[in-house]
Amino acid sequence: MENKKKIMEAILIFLLLIFGCSNGFDAGEIFTPEYGHPQNWINPASIGEADYHASAALREDGEIHSVVNTCQECHGEDLKGGIAIISCHACHNGLDTGKNHPQCWRLPDDYFHFHGYYGKNYTISCSVCHGETLSGQAALSCFTCHDYENSWNTFGDTATSFIGVASKGPIYGGLITIYELTDNFSQRIGNPLAFTITEMPDGSYYADIGLYKGAVLLELNHGQYEDEATGLCIDNTYTLRAVVSEAIGKRSVVITPLTEVAYRLAQDSMGGLMKGNIDQANSLVSAKLLGADIVTTVPVFDGSLDGYSQAQRDYGLALSVISQMQLSFGNSVEESMYLLFDDLAEDAELNQTESLLLSSLNDFLDNPENKTGIADLKDTNLDEVWTEAKGDTQSGEILFSNDCSACHSPTDFWEDLTVEDIIDIHPWIENELTHEQIQTIIEYMNDQE
Repeated sequence: MENKKKIMEAILIFLLLIFGCSNGFDAGEIFTPEYGHPQNWINPASIGEADYHASAALREDGEIHSVVNTCQECHGEDLKGGIAIISCHACHNGLDTGKNHPQCWRLPDDYFHFHGYYGKNYTISCSVCHGETLSGQAALSCFTCHDYENSWNTFGDTATSFIGVASKGPIYGGLITIYELTDNFSQRIGNPLAFTITEMPDGSYYADIGLYKGAVLLELNHGQYEDEATGLCIDNTYTLRAVVSEAIGKRSVVITPLTEVAYRLAQDSMGGLMKGNIDQANSLVSAKLLGADIVTTVPVFDGSLDGYSQAQRDYGLALSVISQMQLSFGNSVEESMYLLFDDLAEDAELNQTESLLLSSLNDFLDNPENKTGIADLKDTNLDEVWTEAKGDTQSGEILFSNDCSACHSPTDFWEDLTVEDIIDIHPWIENELTHEQIQTIIEYMNDQE
């Protein structure tokens, strides 16, 4: 108890030194008892200036300056806290400024490393990786895990914007309208918030919807695309939509026939386009038809391109298979989307359409128009996803993608992690996943290390 009291007193004294006054600092002094560190000590906007901490810590040749020794008086010999209870390693993860935060970044009981303390008191320093508004840049958006209204968020209102692609092959010249989703039960689709055009051949778009936060519908009409199964230029005559339950900051959203299937499932659910229905529909279609997130994964169709994930290539292949269904079975894209919706709406399983998908997949792999670079079933996960979609069994990759990937990467975890460990950290997860599914995720993550 006495130790904790001393720790809290040290925190209070240090904060008073830092925040008591920041004017009157003489450039070049890294700390004064009157003013603490200078005003721009951890402000990324001051990188390169004398008042920025890296200027004092590094010599011109990039090596650690001897002045760092004076930091040890407050931050400890190892710079992991000391009487200041401020660990330099919390952001830098060691003096080598290695990537990622330290292991205890998520543990509230760790005074020196818990990100909540640094996020609340030194939010500006987080922006160098997480973006000026913490909405994502080199690192994740803080709002993938936290509500925007959290008291630590010192940035005030921030604009919401979307970037992504519209694709059936890539749709060029399509009109995208973004609508707010209202709380009116009888009319969930509200006013348009923005309009934009897919002006590039890859189907990419950008739209800014200002300070709006909440659920949105993205709707695409018109445009042209190259049909993957025939190589012909096709006029797009149908509507493709995507729905997201929470729009804030910079969001990546793709619009494809699979997101259209998810939109129809959400709209068809009791209560219509409500948050729970939207999330459940997007998760269901991701698990049953792709094995990855259908909203954020950008499909790739060109097998000659390097640096893209298996999920991206599978997404391009899945959309190509929908085109192939017209050649193999005479189903138009519109009819194929309805068949997939109707099949999943019945019992959340692939029953009638599983054989159509697998047969069309095999046909497209032999199609001379196939430019995906995938020519064999061993080079794709789609056949396994569509086959395993029957019943409750889901692969660890699908479960991880749908339930954990927004905040975690597989390398975040350790070999000795147990189901009980995860439940201790996230008690709410027992309402979302069974113990067997959690164990499946752990096994998948261990395989990635």
